[in-house]
Amino acid sequence: MQSENQSQEKQITEEDVKKYREQRKNYYDSEIPLLKKQKEYEVLLADIEEARAKRLAMTYRIAQMMAGPQEEPSDEEKAEMMQQMQEKIQNEGEESAKTSRQLKKDKA
Repeated sequence: MQSENQSQEKQITEEDVKKYREQRKNYYDSEIPLLKKQKEYEVLLADIEEARAKRLAMTYRIAQMMAGPQEEPSDEEKAEMMQQMQEKIQNEGEESAKTSRQLKKDKA
């Protein structure tokens, strides 16, 4: 059975290898101009996106300059903001713990 399979399989010759290499070479030669154009296209797109990002950043900076300096929050406002942030963190921690306990119950 194995000898039949081996005889049915085509033996690759040196000529087949040369032919395959030539086909691959021709394929690559035909694809290179397309790939160069694609690279040029992708580079142009990247340049456009970079220019847009720079323009947006400059627009933002101009808006900040035109708005003038912002007032520094008072010590009372800073303390209030810190308190709010701490409460938010604490609430998120409690929510996370509740979710964790619920998941444990669901698994059990």
